[in-house]
Amino acid sequence: MKKNLTVLFLALALGMGTIHAKTNDATSSMNIYASSITVDFSGTFPAIISYNLNQNASSVVITIKDYPGQNTVKTITVSSGANGALVGFNDVNWDGTLDAGGSATSGVFTVEIDAYDDAGSDGFEMISYDQGPDSWYWSSSGVASNTRQGSPEFGTTYVTERTGGTSSNAGGIETPRGLYLHDSFGRYRGFQQNIAIAEGNSVIDWSALATDEGSPWGVTVGPDDRVYVFVLASNRDDPKHGGIAVGDAVWSTGSIETILDFSDLSNHNPISDAIVVGLGADRVLYTVEQTSDRTGADNDSATDGDGFDTSEIKRYALGESSGLFTGAGEVVIPTSTMKNAFRIEMDTAGFLYVVQTSYDSLAVADNIFGLSKWDISGASPVEVWHVDLDAAPDHNDVANAMNARATRFNGLALDQSRGRVYVSRKATARPLHNVIGYDMETGAFWDSFAASESVVGGVIGDLPGGGGFSIRDVAVDAAGNVLVVNSSFEALRAYSPPDGANNFNSFSPWAIDVDNNTVVPTPDGVVTSVEELGGEIPQQYAISQNYPNPFNAGTVIEYSLPNASSVSIVIYDIQGREVASLVQSVQAAGSYRVRWTGTNNYGRGVASGVYLYKMTAVSGDGNSQPFNLTKRLIYFK
Repeated sequence: MKKNLTVLFLALALGMGTIHAKTNDATSSMNIYASSITVDFSGTFPAIISYNLNQNASSVVITIKDYPGQNTVKTITVSSGANGALVGFNDVNWDGTLDAGGSATSGVFTVEIDAYDDAGSDGFEMISYDQGPDSWYWSSSGVASNTRQGSPEFGTTYVTERTGGTSSNAGGIETPRGLYLHDSFGRYRGFQQNIAIAEGNSVIDWSALATDEGSPWGVTVGPDDRVYVFVLASNRDDPKHGGIAVGDAVWSTGSIETILDFSDLSNHNPISDAIVVGLGADRVLYTVEQTSDRTGADNDSATDGDGFDTSEIKRYALGESSGLFTGAGEVVIPTSTMKNAFRIEMDTAGFLYVVQTSYDSLAVADNIFGLSKWDISGASPVEVWHVDLDAAPDHNDVANAMNARATRFNGLALDQSRGRVYVSRKATARPLHNVIGYDMETGAFWDSFAASESVVGGVIGDLPGGGGFSIRDVAVDAAGNVLVVNSSFEALRAYSPPDGANNFNSFSPWAIDVDNNTVVPTPDGVVTSVEELGGEIPQQYAISQNYPNPFNAGTVIEYSLPNASSVSIVIYDIQGREVASLVQSVQAAGSYRVRWTGTNNYGRGVASGVYLYKMTAVSGDGNSQPFNLTKRLIYFK
C-alpha cells in the first residue's frame, strides 16, 4: 500500500509541470526555538513579547497577524547579538504600528516567533545550561518535554529524581525525590530549585514508594497538556509499588489525581514506561508493566539479565474518566510475544516502538532484540521490523565479542518529523556511543550518530559527561534536540543534532485583544481549525481545491458529507509521508471548512513546495462506498 500511495503522489506532483518555489535544504533542521512565550498588554502600547531561546539566534522574526484573517500586519526582525536573539529570556516591544502604515486601534492579533540559526552544526553539540545546581541530579531516571504548540508550558522540560541525594558535580545541592521543571535551556524553572520542584510533589509521599528502586521513576506529557508520572518497583521492595498520577502542565497541588493506585496492584503491575494518546473520550493510557518477581534495575548481573525477567504492554481506555481507574487493562503485547519490554513510544500513525532491556548474553541466548516496531491495529500484534543484535556501534569488549552491540537498551524517543528513533544504552564506557539513532521507517542504524562524541568541523572530541554506564532516559524536544538524564554524570543535558542551518516557528499561547485592552488565550484553530458551514445537506461527498493556492499565511479546504461519517483529511509530502493530520473525527452530515497554516503535526513550519491533501470518509450508515480523493496544493514560505 505504501508503495502504491507514493507512486500516486509522485504522479500527481509531476503532473503540475515546473514549479518555481523557495525550498529548504534537505538537511535543514529546527534545533533552535522559542518557548515560554508571554505577552504583556494592558491597553497601552508597547505590547511586551517575552520568550526563552535555547541558544543564541542568528536572527529572530516576530510576526503579528490579525485574527481571524491571519494576515501579516507587522514584522519585527531582531539581529544576532541584540536583545531578542540571545540565549535565555528576551523581551521585544511591539509599538502598535503596522507595516502598511497606521496603528492597531482595534481587533485581536496573534503572535508567532521564528528563530533562525544560519550556521547550525555538522555534529552533536551540547547546548544545555550545564551549570550547578540547575543541571545536577543525584539519580534522575525520567525526562520529557512539552511539545504541544499553543501550550503556555510549550518547551518545558520535566525530570524525575528517583532516590534523592546530592550530585558530586561542583555546585551540587540536594535534590529531593520528585518531579522538577526546567526551561528548554536546562535551567531551573524560576531559576530556583524551590520553584522548579513541582508543588504537586507534596500530594504524594514518594519516599514511601518503591524505597529500593526509588520513585518517581518516569514522566510523560499527554496531548491533553497534562503530565503523567509513574512508579517502578524493585524486587527488593516489599511490598511492591507501581502506579501513575497525573497533574496539569505545572503539576500544581490541586490538579493531582492518581489514575493507577501505587499500592493496590490488583489491576496493574510496576510501570517502567507509559504514554498517553488521544483526547476526551479517546484518551488511552499505554503502559509497560514488569510482571515477574524480579524487577530491579539496580540488581544487574551479566549472568541473570537486567533484573526484568518478564513484562507485558497494556492499554487502559481512560476516556474522560477522572480519579482512580479501577477497570481492567487490555494486554496489547503479551510476555509470550515479547519478554523484556521496557520502554515504548507511538507515532501519529499508531505504530508502537518498543525497547527491550537485556544483557548481551541473555539477548543472544533468547533472541531478545533491543528495538522493534509493531502494528497493533489488529487482533494480534504484528512486528514491522526489529534491529539485529549487532546493529549498533561498539559497546564493550564482551558485547562486541558476542556481536551483541544492540543490547542493554533502556530509553526510547521519537523525532517523527525527521523519521528518527533514539535509544539510550547502559553500561557503555566513554567515549563509546550511549545514545543511538535508527530510521523509523526501516529500522536501519543511523551510523553518523554519536551522542557521546562531538564531531564539529571534522574535529572529534568527547562531549561532557559522555559516559553511559547509568544512562536512564532519552527524550526529544519540539525542535528535535536530544535530552538525556544519566546518573553517572548526574545531570540533565541537551544536545543539538547535526542538521546544519535551521529555524523553528513557535506560536504564542497569548494574543493581543486591543478592543478590550487585554491579553487573551490565542483562539483555537490558529494552527488548524474546522468550521461547520450550515446550509442544506449535501447530496454527495466532495472536497474542494484549497484557496488561496498557492498560499503563504494560510489556506482553506472545504468538504461535504451527505451522511454522518468518519472523516480523515491528511496532508502528505510528495514522497507519501504524513505531514499534518487536519481532521480525524466522526462528523454529522453537512458542509465544512478546515484551515491549514503550513505547519506539521508538531506545529513546525514546513518547507515550501508541493503537498498533497487526501480526504477519506466512511459513511456511518454502512450503505455507501468509502470516499477517497487526493488533491494538490502549493505552499510558499
